[in-house]
Amino acid sequence: MNKDDIENLLNEIKIVTAKEITIRNEKEKRGENFNIFNTIGISTSEVNLHSAIISELLNPQGSHGLNDLFLKSFINILLKHRPIKEFETKDAIVKTEFSIGPVTESSGGRIDIIIKSKDACIIIENKIYAGDVPEQILRYYNYAKEDPDIDKFAIIYLTLDGHEPSEESLGKDLKEKKDSYITLSYKQDILSWLKECISIAVMKPLVRETLFQYINIIKNLTHTDMEDGILKELLDKATSNENLDATFAILENKEKICEQIRRNFFEELRIIAKNKGLELYCDEKVTSLEKGQGIQFYKSENSKWAIDIGCDTPSDGYYYGITERRSMNPTITKEQFNKLDAIWEKPETDYPFGHKYCDEPWDSWDNINILKDMSRGRDSKLADYIEKNIINDKVIELLNKLEEITKEQ
Repeated sequence: MNKDDIENLLNEIKIVTAKEITIRNEKEKRGENFNIFNTIGISTSEVNLHSAIISELLNPQGSHGLNDLFLKSFINILLKHRPIKEFETKDAIVKTEFSIGPVTESSGGRIDIIIKSKDACIIIENKIYAGDVPEQILRYYNYAKEDPDIDKFAIIYLTLDGHEPSEESLGKDLKEKKDSYITLSYKQDILSWLKECISIAVMKPLVRETLFQYINIIKNLTHTDMEDGILKELLDKATSNENLDATFAILENKEKICEQIRRNFFEELRIIAKNKGLELYCDEKVTSLEKGQGIQFYKSENSKWAIDIGCDTPSDGYYYGITERRSMNPTITKEQFNKLDAIWEKPETDYPFGHKYCDEPWDSWDNINILKDMSRGRDSKLADYIEKNIINDKVIELLNKLEEITKEQ
């Protein structure tokens, strides 16, 4: 394999993806790209969208007006993984954010979705981008096991791709009990179920159209939104004998490609910062999303104050705020800071000032959709968000005030 092989493959794929772009543009002209969930900015919200809509569909008393038909369909998918005999769907009760008491090492917490019916229950731990919580699955398992009213139960660990829960989430007691939970994926299981739901709701146009929109959200999150015919053509090109070596070379270097996309993005941010009279500090470790890393914008090397964007771990989400560059003990208090022009939110702690998590979907930088939004040059959606919301003129003015207030300290 040589350089030409990779270039040839990329050129062939570029032709295929151009067809996909044309199809999407035609859909946009017809209004088919309209999606209310994207419009109101909740496409990645576990609680406000995914748990809410799934629980409503599963609820026999739900506003969809189809009684327990959606729930029965879901149970059939579940039965492929593990039988739950005699689960009475007609009078089932479905709740979200269901409290099972104060959190300890082995009990308590809030269940994302719970479906109860007579002596049986189904517990769903719903994960979009959030990381695992210690002993989470173990605590839910203990709740179902110890409740005298529950005879049969299933715990579902639902993620975009169907991966296993972490050992931390399982706890030492469940680490070896692979039959104590079921893994389901949005990519296959939920999409399959929703397609069945569309067939069930064929005579309910509002329900049906909502399902179509929700399916499009999931396809986007799971990177399965390419048209079937275009996807087949892409796969044929990538797996043909003459292109296989080039395809393997790309797959083997996937992480390095992602790192380079982030590196290019940070260079775009550097240009934006320069145009605003700021400098950008970016640790090389940020490109690989190592924990505890971040980037800073400041006026000059001698500046005491900076706009900081960072994370504790990438899965926890990125936050931003005003920080003192060379001190973990700021020379002014939050009370003094609050007397200045308000930005973002009033800080609850002394450090960093104005601490706030990035809005969805910008709070997570470790998925393919964010990489797409990082890699559009000066049209980058993420760069535009940072420029307008995090390093805007008002915040830069605040940096200047802080420098003036503390210059003698």
